[in-house]
Amino acid sequence: MSSQKEFVAFILEGLTPLGAVTSKNMFGGAGIFRENLMFGLVIQGTLYFKVDDGLRDEYVRQDSEAFTYTRQGKPCQLYYYSAPEEALENQEELLFWARKSWQVAFNQHGLKSKKLTDTKTRH
Repeated sequence: MSSQKEFVAFILEGLTPLGAVTSKNMFGGAGIFRENLMFGLVIQGTLYFKVDDGLRDEYVRQDSEAFTYTRQGKPCQLYYYSAPEEALENQEELLFWARKSWQVAFNQHGLKSKKLTDTKTRH
């Protein structure tokens, strides 16, 4: 992708089966939202998805890296991990990881458990 804007558009297009997924400029990048819940982040050409303690282990097994930034001279880590490489090459993989991360965002907001209508598993 030649620009951050084009990369975000590519991600949003890949996520269209999830319904109304939008982006909002923030943190020098773009937040990825569904139902007003941020579940993704694009920074410096990298897509990160929201994780919790359990989902983080799945991302680590995929060789994903945590989103970190420097705050007052110290590294800070957010609960976002880079999307597995396959997710950028295969829409089913993108949707698989996006669904899991959206569910984390949904659950962390103290809402009743809700599943995305299309909860297909990977092949």
